[in-house]
Amino acid sequence: MSRRLAPVLLAASLTVLIGGQSATADPAGNGIGTRLEDDSAELELSWPWAGPPSGSAGGTTAPANELSYRYTSVPACVGNDPSIENADVFCQEAATMCPQGELMYWLYRSEDVEPRAWTRAGQRCQGEREPSDPRPEIPGFTLADFQRLPLPAGTPNIEPSNGYTLVGVPTNVYAAAEPVTLDTDLLGFPVQVRATPSRYAWDFGDGNTHGPTEDAGAPYPDLRITHEYASSGVHGVQLTTYYSGEYSVAGGPWLPVPGEAEVTSGAVDVEALAGRNRLVAEAGG
Repeated sequence: MSRRLAPVLLAASLTVLIGGQSATADPAGNGIGTRLEDDSAELELSWPWAGPPSGSAGGTTAPANELSYRYTSVPACVGNDPSIENADVFCQEAATMCPQGELMYWLYRSEDVEPRAWTRAGQRCQGEREPSDPRPEIPGFTLADFQRLPLPAGTPNIEPSNGYTLVGVPTNVYAAAEPVTLDTDLLGFPVQVRATPSRYAWDFGDGNTHGPTEDAGAPYPDLRITHEYASSGVHGVQLTTYYSGEYSVAGGPWLPVPGEAEVTSGAVDVEALAGRNRLVAEAGG
């Protein structure tokens, strides 16, 4: 039987001698895995050794939408709107549309410029404001409001998925995050907020980072974001997910939230194992 060495540039088996350290098989059966046999761990690669795509740091920040809005509400009286005097005066028709003790209020929205051009944006029954209370005029759903929402952290996925990798060998990462819709309120009016993952940043736990970038990465075999550890040890990998947002007040149009919110995941430990590398003969032929 002839013996033929698998070229390094092909998908090959690489035997790595690891003094006293162990690795376990990849239970997910991915194309990247480590296997322990006695005092050696075999790394099975299914991409070319030379030049696996590593993804480039960068990505651009979407320009913040500079258009902002102001909101206010007035009793639902015929001919009433925020631009007239005595807009907060009680009227009987505002009470007939609501349960006893409440008034119907109209919600108005205007671009945050002077002079105001108010547009009806919704209505809601609320308790009557005290005459001494100034009519509130507040910003629309702001970036600070968006950043206070309980947005979920994205999930960092790491291949090999068994918690081990090898020094000097590309470790593949990709993010999993989904859009979410959340409910809140503004001046007592219902607000829906849609948050969409837009960018991702990685901290590999060894002082190296990647991103933010719009590329979420991908599982094997479409490897787009990888990292090579230069030294052995346990490294905590963290993913930061950036969300863009839009909101709708009282069923009104969807408006953009200027800027982004970001959420960082908990650390996922990856142990990088060091050893001496050598090629092994292919089976058969």
